[in-house]
Amino acid sequence: MSTLRAAVNISTSIVKSLVKVAGFGFVADAIEGGQELYQLACSLKDETFGSAEAQMSGALRSTIKNEFEIIEDGLVVSGLDLKSIDLFIGSLETAANETIRKLLDDEDALCEAITKPETFHAYVLEKSKQVRVNFKPEEEHYLDNLLRCIADEYLVLAPNSPRYNMAALKAALEQLYEIIIEVRNIKSIIASTAEAHSKQHEQLHNDIESLRTAHIDTSTKSCPKKLNNNVWGSRPRPLRHWIERYPEIDGQTLQDRILNPSTINFPSFNVLIGHAGSGKTRLAAAIADRCESDGWSLVAWINASSYNTITNDMIAFGESVLNVMTGLFEDRTVRVNQVLSVLRTRSYTNCIFIFDNIQNIDDLSSLLPSGPGIHILATTRNRNGWRHQDNWNEYIIEDFTRNDSIKLLQDITKDANREAANNIANYLGDLPLAIAQAGTTCAHYYQNLEDYFNDIQLHNVDRLLEAIEGTEYSTGTITALHFAVTTTLDRLSDVTIQIEAKKILTILCFLAESGIPSKWLKFSNFHSRKAYSLLFDFSIISESADGEVAFIHRLQALALRTHLTPNERAIAELTCVNFLIQHYKDSSGADTITTHRDRAIAITSQLSAMSQQPHSHSLFRHDELQSALFELLAFAYDRHTAHHTITLTHALGIIQNLLGIDNLTVLCARNNLAEAYYDNGYIIEAIRLYSETLDHCIQTLGANHIETRNTRSNLADAYFQAGHHERIIELYEDALNNDLKSLGSTHIETLTTQQHLADAHSRSDLIDNALNHYRILADNLTQALGPDDVDTLNARCRLAFTYHSAGYIDDAIRHFSTLLRDCQIALGLNHFLTHEVINNLAHTYKVAGRNNEIITLLTEALDASAQTNGPTHYFTLELQNDLANAYLDMSDIDSAISEFEDILRKRHSNNDDTQHARYNLAEAHLRAKHYDTAIHHFQVIVDELQHSSGITSMRTQRARRNLASAYHEAGNFKEALRHLRKLYNDCTDSLGPDHLDTLENYQHLANLVLDIGYFELAIQYFDNLYRDYRRIYGSKHINTLSSRFALANAYLESNRTGECINHLKELLETCVITLGSEHALTVTVREHLETAKEESGQEKETPAE
Repeated sequence: MSTLRAAVNISTSIVKSLVKVAGFGFVADAIEGGQELYQLACSLKDETFGSAEAQMSGALRSTIKNEFEIIEDGLVVSGLDLKSIDLFIGSLETAANETIRKLLDDEDALCEAITKPETFHAYVLEKSKQVRVNFKPEEEHYLDNLLRCIADEYLVLAPNSPRYNMAALKAALEQLYEIIIEVRNIKSIIASTAEAHSKQHEQLHNDIESLRTAHIDTSTKSCPKKLNNNVWGSRPRPLRHWIERYPEIDGQTLQDRILNPSTINFPSFNVLIGHAGSGKTRLAAAIADRCESDGWSLVAWINASSYNTITNDMIAFGESVLNVMTGLFEDRTVRVNQVLSVLRTRSYTNCIFIFDNIQNIDDLSSLLPSGPGIHILATTRNRNGWRHQDNWNEYIIEDFTRNDSIKLLQDITKDANREAANNIANYLGDLPLAIAQAGTTCAHYYQNLEDYFNDIQLHNVDRLLEAIEGTEYSTGTITALHFAVTTTLDRLSDVTIQIEAKKILTILCFLAESGIPSKWLKFSNFHSRKAYSLLFDFSIISESADGEVAFIHRLQALALRTHLTPNERAIAELTCVNFLIQHYKDSSGADTITTHRDRAIAITSQLSAMSQQPHSHSLFRHDELQSALFELLAFAYDRHTAHHTITLTHALGIIQNLLGIDNLTVLCARNNLAEAYYDNGYIIEAIRLYSETLDHCIQTLGANHIETRNTRSNLADAYFQAGHHERIIELYEDALNNDLKSLGSTHIETLTTQQHLADAHSRSDLIDNALNHYRILADNLTQALGPDDVDTLNARCRLAFTYHSAGYIDDAIRHFSTLLRDCQIALGLNHFLTHEVINNLAHTYKVAGRNNEIITLLTEALDASAQTNGPTHYFTLELQNDLANAYLDMSDIDSAISEFEDILRKRHSNNDDTQHARYNLAEAHLRAKHYDTAIHHFQVIVDELQHSSGITSMRTQRARRNLASAYHEAGNFKEALRHLRKLYNDCTDSLGPDHLDTLENYQHLANLVLDIGYFELAIQYFDNLYRDYRRIYGSKHINTLSSRFALANAYLESNRTGECINHLKELLETCVITLGSEHALTVTVREHLETAKEESGQEKETPAE
């Protein structure tokens, strides 16, 4: 029998069923064959049976004919002869017509199609039970496919039936009646519980108000602050003995210009010019001390030794004092301008910014704060350019007068010998730094000034007579600085303390110029603490006002470095390197992960600062320091430190220049650095680094080297995140062509590349290409490794899964079924791949609507495992868990709960498996709306984890959030809020407010407040979260971008579409630049922006390429 005639006959049956259901049985009985149907459909024009039925028949005939042709092709491929095929087609037609006749006799069929179209396939299959016995099991799927086709067409054509409106009305009335009954029940429930709900709502309102109050109390850490007696920066502590000086212009001193009540409220720009050692910094620090004691709104001390240090300090000031968050990879000037812009809007009375040690006036260009009550004080050695600047008051600070020098020497030493003091002052050129240093040295080690003067003249410093920092200093000046150090060291009777003191001075001379943590120097052991104390007491080194940072005067450090012979410098560098390495090792062996991270971040900060100091670059030549930096880069995957790792970019550049970019270790480090960019969400920058590194790897190591392959794989991941699927395909096509030429088609690396290429096609929805590559891969693996090798079987699994993803469900079932049999034979029931294939086959059955076969499949596997491994074996329980989940998916919740309870009984100890089983049981009860039981199980998990792992471990946090979610789903918002708020507070106390876990729990709390409907409070929470992420990670970090999207969504939920659109527009621009136009977040933001515009009535915009 031809497939066309079979299609015509079946289409006739379907139309007859629809016509007869419509009440025109006499017309339906007159339709006997395809030709008669065609003629009748073309001729009848009346309203009862006309063109609609003719169109139905034509559409059916075409669709069913196509299905028969597919079946016929499959039978030909299977090897059946034409006669057998014709007989089988006839039997299919008979079975299909019999099923349709049952539909014809069923008055409810049309209503079923109207009211429950999603289950109509199953309804039709149910009608075919009697005819299915005539088919072999391997033939049933042909019948099923044909019946599904018929059901689909029935659904499409049903609305054209004359009876459709009447059936739809009948169904609607029946459902309306059910709704009325349900509404009455609901009203009854509401009436009986109105008072209880009112009390619960009042309590919830009180809880939200307490949250709002807590928010107001704590949000100052995230919102811009009103300035009030803020002090920022590391300025030197005041000296015990010093001569205050008052440089002036036109009779007005610098102090009077800044501190006088008549001028204090008027902004001023002041520069203090003097050579190194003249006391500029001391004078500026004294003014800062006075401002602080007078209660000024802000006293900020900025390290201005370079453009980078100015911008770094201004950005850090904005983040810590003003809570202005700027992005790591935005232009530095733009970031500072963001800080300055916020500063101009703050309410304040008196503020002073001190820019210490400016090298070039151009470094201050566009970086200066301005506004009412803001005073600027800059210190510099460079006189050039200031006279040409508007509104700058140029104060000159000279060396001490001779009387000042004598007075300070006498005050420090308590020696009244004016002549000796005069001789010393003359010998030192009245340089304030040298005078103070000489007085301190004399007071500690000499009986009087005269003895000191005699000794200092004998000190040989010929090699220090050259100009330092562009200024000619007297022999005595250089001598005094060097003599102070050598005298202090020579007079230390304890050799160990002397060694520690030399070590401290060396470290301060070469490491970060802005200083290093003082605890690193004085808390190592008794001798280091004693040495540190002596150096500080003798004014050789200084501390910041808060005692946290230790540093040495720049001129002193330069003098000491210049004095070193090549051999001494080499030893000094090695000392510094060993010091850093020791602290790095201490961080590696820290007692807690948090301590390790904090120390690693501190080491990273030192290396980053050193990379900006030319005199420190030589330290990067040492293998140990290079290794430490490489290891820090290798830890880029740590989500808590990855954004700090990026600051090592310049340091890696120095090492790259030393070793060459083609060095294997450098290439690995560049790969790790790119990973840090990737993990921070800077996808475009990561792609650039990966691409450059891959090119160098290919040139240097060859296309087949492991590092080349790793870099290629990382680049492909970055491309995937950016949505550049076509580039991934190009990348692996080139690699595969190279592998085929150099390694052959069956080499393991070639096969791996081929798998990557197939995966790339699959991700790009190029299914036919993917299927072709997976087939070739499976064949090559079979040839290379054999049909039973796990890699071969895994490739076949990918092939079957691709059929599933493409919607070729029957092909997927066929492949998975065959594969399951082969896995069980080759690998055994307990192998992970066997388990994966079972799950994939079950999932494919689910998509096909073959639920009974899911249960059969899993039950048979479970019974086999129980018999082979025992009922409590891990694999047996995993299969039982799969079965329970299958029941859950089929909404057979009672069976699922029964299985989960049985699993829990078999898990004997309180281990991970027990908690996992309890979690599944709790979720099942939650789905069944057994809220009390579900909450009980979630609470048990929390109690066990808090006891075993602590209250803020990752697993405990997750369990506590699950418990809160259960309360939320149960409608107990009060308890849900209480648990999430407690979790957030616990994380804040134990991990800190800026810890990533703390921020994530804060977001969960914000989400809950939004879900409850307190939109304004939720917006405040999301805004805080966004500000915190910007402050900590920068504006372009993936966490920051995601938090801003959450904020925009909160605005949308509260119907504030204008603010939502503004955030989404800016966010979209940043996402495109940072992540790429096809990144998942970019696409999501773009879609939400269009939705928000539609809701607000704005026109859509065509996105820029």
